[in-house]
Amino acid sequence: MSSRPSFLPYDLKTLTFQPLGLLSLLEEECVVPNGSDQSLLQKLCTNLEKFPEFKKAKPSQRCQHVRHFTVKHYAGSVDYNIDSWVEKNRDVVENAVLEVMGESTKALVRSLFPPVHTSFQTSLPNFYNGENVNCLFDGLRATSNKKLWTIVVAYCGHCDMRHMTHMNQLTSLLDTLSSSAAHFIRCVVPNYERVPGKIDGPLVLNQLRCNGVLEGIRICRQGYPSRLPFVEFVTRYHILNRDAPETGENSLDPHATGLPYATEETEVHIDCFCDVAHAKVAQSQERDKERILELEQLTKELQSENDQLRHENLKLSTSCDLLQEKVEEAEQSAEEARKLIEKEVAEKNKEIKKVRMEMQQNEEVFELLEKKYSEQHQKVMERDKERILELEQLTEELRSENDQLRHENLKLSTSCDLLQEKVEEAEQSAEEARKLIEKEVAEKNKEIKKVRLEMQQNEEVFELLEKKYSEQHQKVMKMNESLREYERKLDQVDMEKEELQKEIKKLRELFEKEKSIREAKEKECEENAALVAELEGRIARLTEEADQWKLKLEKDYLCRNAN
Repeated sequence: MSSRPSFLPYDLKTLTFQPLGLLSLLEEECVVPNGSDQSLLQKLCTNLEKFPEFKKAKPSQRCQHVRHFTVKHYAGSVDYNIDSWVEKNRDVVENAVLEVMGESTKALVRSLFPPVHTSFQTSLPNFYNGENVNCLFDGLRATSNKKLWTIVVAYCGHCDMRHMTHMNQLTSLLDTLSSSAAHFIRCVVPNYERVPGKIDGPLVLNQLRCNGVLEGIRICRQGYPSRLPFVEFVTRYHILNRDAPETGENSLDPHATGLPYATEETEVHIDCFCDVAHAKVAQSQERDKERILELEQLTKELQSENDQLRHENLKLSTSCDLLQEKVEEAEQSAEEARKLIEKEVAEKNKEIKKVRMEMQQNEEVFELLEKKYSEQHQKVMERDKERILELEQLTEELRSENDQLRHENLKLSTSCDLLQEKVEEAEQSAEEARKLIEKEVAEKNKEIKKVRLEMQQNEEVFELLEKKYSEQHQKVMKMNESLREYERKLDQVDMEKEELQKEIKKLRELFEKEKSIREAKEKECEENAALVAELEGRIARLTEEADQWKLKLEKDYLCRNAN
């Protein structure tokens, strides 16, 4: 049997933070020059298959989104898409840009861009090319030396991976939570129909499981954080049994103090205390009855003083309302300014997306400025809200004091001197509250002036960035126009080239046709010459035969004439 509980997700921590975990493999892939998302997915599948919380997602035609792997959390399984992880994790910003922005004359811009430390990066030799880095990581896989791993992490530190900033923020948040006693408030939706009195059981159970409430109940059932420490129990309830020993080495031992065994004694002490209290109340009532006639005149005076206090409280409430209205107006103006800035930044981002890789750096500057402004605005608003709450608490305290004065006037339980002292204390507290309100109003006006000055500085920074952006945009437009002219000329040359090629093809086809016709005609001429030679031979033969026949006929004719 394992000693660790089943509800503690140790495997997820090792899956993420081990030397060959998810984050370390992602950082390794970002450092490698030829790193890609597919190679990262292969490394994750080969190195993390042994963990039951990690599973490679299977392709499905039903799911519209692409899933690469699945991680099982205590609330359920979550699918992840690994596309463009490597590109997003790299914070590729030129050091020259960071140095220029860090040397700005504006304090706000200087605070946004701290000085860049490039001493480690410049001292590195040219040995760290792609093949050597891969060999280095293969060697680290084969060995378990943590010093080598820290050296490689230090080498990777100059790349400024984005997940490292998130991890630092997470660790700082966990440190603050561990150093403080946080009380969480969880809101649960009973149903989606917005019907009162209706509770959807599976919906509520799913929300409790995802919020970690069920997991916390399981931990509390084990008895770890919910039990009250004995030291705190002793410090709280030791007054019920004052006879128990308080000092000594065994003062915190339950058997030494005797607190768990002092129930009967504490009940007796409580009964005695109640009897004494009832007797004192009866005596005070008799004294009050005797002093009613004497204190009637004092009640009138106190009533008039209470009226004055009410009038002052009304003034304070009106001043608080005015301050709240001013704060709301400031919030509205700041909200409108923020909306206008968001619209302008969105329009600028749309224009910047059309430009190439050089303008992406300016987009990051705009986003950082906007985040810084929103954080400052939120801080100012939180301060104003806290001060308004303090003013409301002061007014509530004054009202509670007035209620106490009324209650004391009705009961007439105390003497005139005590009442007069309380009235004077109330006047002093009201005067102090008025002074505090005036001081806070002055401080708030100063803060509003500071916020306006900061807004003016931000506007100047935005104007400078807009000028730079317009200049770069004009340069890019000129370059685009020259490129378009070159492209047009190239298109014309390509068109002329295609036409010449077509004409050459036509001429070649005509030449081949004429060549074939000429060869055919030459063959026909040769055949005709052969026929002519044969015909001439035949004609010569025929002429010879005709001459012979003529001679024969002439001889025959001469012979006949002679006869």
